[in-house]
Amino acid sequence: MRSACWPSCSTAGIGDHVVLLLTLIAICLAGSALVPVLARWSMATMRPARAVVMTVAAAVAAALGLGASMSAVAIASVVAWGPVAREGGVSVGELRALVPVPNWLGLAAAGLVGLLLGRAVVRAAVIVTAFCGSARVCRDLPGSDPVVFTRGGDIVTLAGLPGRIVVGTELFDRLDSHDQQVVLAHERSHLRRHHHWYLHVVDIAAAAH
Repeated sequence: MRSACWPSCSTAGIGDHVVLLLTLIAICLAGSALVPVLARWSMATMRPARAVVMTVAAAVAAALGLGASMSAVAIASVVAWGPVAREGGVSVGELRALVPVPNWLGLAAAGLVGLLLGRAVVRAAVIVTAFCGSARVCRDLPGSDPVVFTRGGDIVTLAGLPGRIVVGTELFDRLDSHDQQVVLAHERSHLRRHHHWYLHVVDIAAAAH
């Protein structure tokens, strides 16, 4: 008996939706494959600031494209699954002919989506934890000026709210005044433009791809 929550449907109508779903899979896979090419092209032809934005967008698009295509494969398999098809009052045999996606492939696609999503969540949690630690260090540094001079040889920018620039005087003092201004301008640009967020987004997208 057909469930009351199912709309009236036919094999032909479902076939149209399946064609749309398979088309979506093809588009997502093709787009995901083209993303590295787009990223390399942007780095070679665009100004650095725009190229970075384009590369980050490409990484996110690649992750979303793979996730969407694998989700579509899983959905297509579920549609043709015997109990689901019978619940909708549609012929399982005809659906199998329309949806050439075996159950094992659908399960594998669903498992892959779950795995990649889990990796992305874990990576995001690691990044948030690291950011909180960095923000705590920034608060503990003396003074309120964004630039903090300390003894040491490293010059680093720490992410925080706000971030800070830690300048090790052992290295900094060896530079002439012009180079010192260049180094400080470079580090201030990291803070002003929040470059660490670009890295974090790409890191999470890579975990999900």
